[in-house]
Amino acid sequence: MYAMNKSPIVALMLLMALAPSAPAHVPQAPLSLKARVERGLQRSDLQAFLDASNSDRAQEYEVGSAIVAAGNTNDPFWIPYLKPFLNYARNRNSEVSKLASLAQMALAKLGERAQLQEIACEANFGSSSIQYDTVTRKLKYVQGWFSIDLLAAWLEENHKFKGLLFDHGSDMVFMRPQGLALKVLPEIVPNPPPFSSEPQLDFWIWRNDNEKLSPVRHAWHEWVYQNVDSLRELTPHGEGIDASEIACKSVLAHDKHFDRSSLR
Repeated sequence: MYAMNKSPIVALMLLMALAPSAPAHVPQAPLSLKARVERGLQRSDLQAFLDASNSDRAQEYEVGSAIVAAGNTNDPFWIPYLKPFLNYARNRNSEVSKLASLAQMALAKLGERAQLQEIACEANFGSSSIQYDTVTRKLKYVQGWFSIDLLAAWLEENHKFKGLLFDHGSDMVFMRPQGLALKVLPEIVPNPPPFSSEPQLDFWIWRNDNEKLSPVRHAWHEWVYQNVDSLRELTPHGEGIDASEIACKSVLAHDKHFDRSSLR
């Protein structure tokens, strides 16, 4: 009886001896800033963002991506940590100046008035190259009623572009403001209307075929008017922005977020 009672205990001890040992705990490396951006930037990522910002230029691309991601959070928490990057605009001969432009965009998306004012003036009164870059890159990113309202104003039949800055010695031909508005509006409004995806629209824009484009502009006017209540809710709203010629003369004189080397 004693031997029989002992056998289960012996068997259990043998099984425990033969069982594989539990793996040793290996501490995980902290997430890189790139991984945090891909996961979705959070407030808890602030220290990683600051560490990368203060490191060498090897992380410049990651910092730029994080700046863009910070704007996309729509969280004003990030505003004081983005503003220092605006100072990099003074280093025009350095790659870090690109971080200033990204910070301008991110701060505008978070509703900062000074940066919204700069972007509005760049779009309305910059040179043709500045206007094109502002619309296709900055307004597409910032979005909100601010961008929609600005572009919708360009669809007026009598709208005329009046630049305060001019490109020097360039053979490039850029879209006219009305064409730019038709091109970009579908990319920044929620659930754009069906007529905005007309297959021939790009062709009409480059040919400046007013006979074809005029009905599309009119249709956009009607659509914006019918949906204005919901569109006005989209942030940033752009309240208090003065995009008049008088205001923009001063703004563009001090705006350092574009290259002035090819301007006259």
